[in-house]
Amino acid sequence: LIKRLYEVITFLVGIKLLDTRTGKTIRQIRAPFRYNSPVFAFSPNDQLLLRYGASWKNRHESLLWQVATGEPVAMLPMEGSAAAFSSDGRQLAIGRSDTNQAVAVWELTEAQSQQGTNDESTREHSATDPSNEPVADGPAENDDPVPDEEEIIWSPYSKEQWTTGIQVIQRPSIEQPVLVVQYLLRNEAETQRVVDVSFASGPQSLTVNAGHRIESWGGAVGSRMDQQVFTVPAKGILKDHRIQHRFDMTGLEPATYTLRLGHGFSLPTGQPVSRHGIPFDHKLNVLLTSAKQRPSNAEVGKAPKSFNKDAGIDLSAIQWGEPVAGMRAGVAWLAGSTGPLSVGQLASLDLFVQNVSDTPIQCQMTLPHSMDGWGFTIRNSENKHMPRKQTFFTGIDPRRDLVADLQPGEVVRITGNPSQFQLQGEPESIKTEVKRLQFKVAENLPEESEIVPPYTFGLPEGAYSLKAHLRVGRRDCPSATFALTSSTEFQVE
Repeated sequence: LIKRLYEVITFLVGIKLLDTRTGKTIRQIRAPFRYNSPVFAFSPNDQLLLRYGASWKNRHESLLWQVATGEPVAMLPMEGSAAAFSSDGRQLAIGRSDTNQAVAVWELTEAQSQQGTNDESTREHSATDPSNEPVADGPAENDDPVPDEEEIIWSPYSKEQWTTGIQVIQRPSIEQPVLVVQYLLRNEAETQRVVDVSFASGPQSLTVNAGHRIESWGGAVGSRMDQQVFTVPAKGILKDHRIQHRFDMTGLEPATYTLRLGHGFSLPTGQPVSRHGIPFDHKLNVLLTSAKQRPSNAEVGKAPKSFNKDAGIDLSAIQWGEPVAGMRAGVAWLAGSTGPLSVGQLASLDLFVQNVSDTPIQCQMTLPHSMDGWGFTIRNSENKHMPRKQTFFTGIDPRRDLVADLQPGEVVRITGNPSQFQLQGEPESIKTEVKRLQFKVAENLPEESEIVPPYTFGLPEGAYSLKAHLRVGRRDCPSATFALTSSTEFQVE
């Protein structure tokens, strides 16, 4: 996951671009991979997105897209283990440890570096030729999509006379909290057709955002990718029990959730090992109810009193974000960073989580990769994203999970020495140091890219805002991760 103007979520069949300001998916790009772990890099102006370090079948390549449209810009015949854009975005270097293919540098035309390209010659070299339609506007967040007489919700968009649809097979309740959705494909042609379809199926993972918005994605235990050949009658519907997604909503609070479903199908493009997606932007409003629903804090008029076991923590200095699933994230500037910042200064913040519900919560989170550090974005007073000059490497970093048991109202500090979280698997007597959220202030971006935090930001005098992004789990919600954010403002003089 990369935190810039956009967030990137990747899975075996594609990429989702999320707007970090709203958390909404703005685009899906079909780009399957099978081997290794993909790494992403944005151009300095956030116009281009590069994926490298992954391969598909016997093809070793790096792919370049135009962020604004999702259009493919180029397929570069090099898998890569490291990559970087030049500061002006006109050159791209990709390197490998193989001495026969050490470093390759490509010159990007102005059209590519600024606006992408629709040139047919570029399309011929695209590894995927994805459909890349922007996510449809769809219904408003609180409007239910209108199903047909068979309770099927059809996409308003088609490709090659194929249209996708969804049908709810099972709705969830607190007592049986599993949503089952059948994915459908309708043949709009006047003739019977044989179609070679790739599709995902099985359990799906969930990311729950503020406002009860859920994004679904593959990767859950038991999920799979399949490819089958089907015969679909003229004006007929492909409905197969294998093309079902299961969403385990165990532990989620009773509410109406807006679920944005992941991509459903892909078809061959006519190019070797190349497939494209069919427009699939389905939202589903899901009511999770319980006959034994207990009243919330707001209903009984009692909010838990905030407290922390460390009397030295000033709770009034913490700036909190919006609650999600009974938790909220907070940030607080360390001493020395509370006033206006100056050039050359290292700014440091602590991160916190609070239980704002009236029941205990067992929460957990995975520490970020040591080469990435905590996810955060900085914007100036005009809401312009302030980039950093980072080179992304696929470095080996053992996974470390933090756990904590939060009582109602309890505030727990994530960062610091020691953290108030416990390293999973370690005895309570072993305390863990967790690095703080840090960045360096400079007049301009550094000439050379940086590979480890704290990263340097070019911040002229003025007002700025910082938003921290956390992904926190709850042990009673095994299939969900909760996206918590918290913002703070600062001044550079």
